[in-house]
Amino acid sequence: PSAAAINESVKLTKSNGFTFASGLVNAVLRKIDTNGITVTDNLSVKYSAPEWLVKLWCEAYGEDHAIKLLEAALGETDVTVRVNTLLTDSDSLVNKLADEGIYAEKSIVLDNVLDIKNSGPLHKTQSYIDGLFHVQDLASQLCCKALNVKENDVVIDICSAPGGKSFTAAQYVGNHGSVVSCDLYEKRAGLIKSGADRLKITNLMAKQNDATVFNAGLGQFDKVICDVPCSGFGVIRRKPEIKYKRLSEFSELPDIQLNILKTAVGYLKKSGCLMYSTCTVRNVENREVVDRFLSEYHNFEIVLEKTLMPQIDGSDGFYFCILKGK
Repeated sequence: PSAAAINESVKLTKSNGFTFASGLVNAVLRKIDTNGITVTDNLSVKYSAPEWLVKLWCEAYGEDHAIKLLEAALGETDVTVRVNTLLTDSDSLVNKLADEGIYAEKSIVLDNVLDIKNSGPLHKTQSYIDGLFHVQDLASQLCCKALNVKENDVVIDICSAPGGKSFTAAQYVGNHGSVVSCDLYEKRAGLIKSGADRLKITNLMAKQNDATVFNAGLGQFDKVICDVPCSGFGVIRRKPEIKYKRLSEFSELPDIQLNILKTAVGYLKKSGCLMYSTCTVRNVENREVVDRFLSEYHNFEIVLEKTLMPQIDGSDGFYFCILKGK
């Protein structure tokens, strides 16, 4: 009977340590018992997303893809780690993690990537403490691969914190290359250094630097990573609070992103490549920013461009574009 079901549900709420929520459970279940449940076709209600976001994705990608994006935004988050090739290899790390009760599989998409299938507190494992891996989503690792960072390259990551792309780049360049990893705030630059120290990366220098202002003292580089601040619509499943911001809060982002991209050019050697990237699937922050850049910098061309989608690529939503001088 409904009364018994409601009463038991309230008891279960309390016995599981959520006494503060028992009144809410009681009220909601009584309301459902009285009024029933109405199934809605309203995508905003069904997927707990603001109407402006639903409209934006429907207009950009069509309703079918928008629905899949909305479903992915409510889905479980995958845990992917990058093997620290300076210290170990994939097979050895898989075995070591297994000894610590963590089941990991080698990715079929990219070398030196492990998909974590059952995850306890990874940061408490000896493998993590010893610096044998860092957590980095597949999308972020794919864009590092696309930049084609090579051994002996000198690389700058101008908006780096928490440092994942810098750490991966440092592994690609090896002991005779180097990475300068920058962030606007001194404290966050300190976090990058701490991460590099844990990974025993000695070819990385963390610096406090404003990405919107050119700093000639940093030098010239073979590769420039320009992963700009963005709306984050590609990582809603990890940061669901993004959905509840107002669209107007993101209105100034494209101009900031363009400014950072234009500043990044100053760090690039003539023969080098620059990567512009975001963790959003909002075109006004992605290809439209690149097009605005190309309208001013006619001597640059697109080498490679990719938009990654959770429902297609099994990664975070992500955009990257590799640019090279003609």
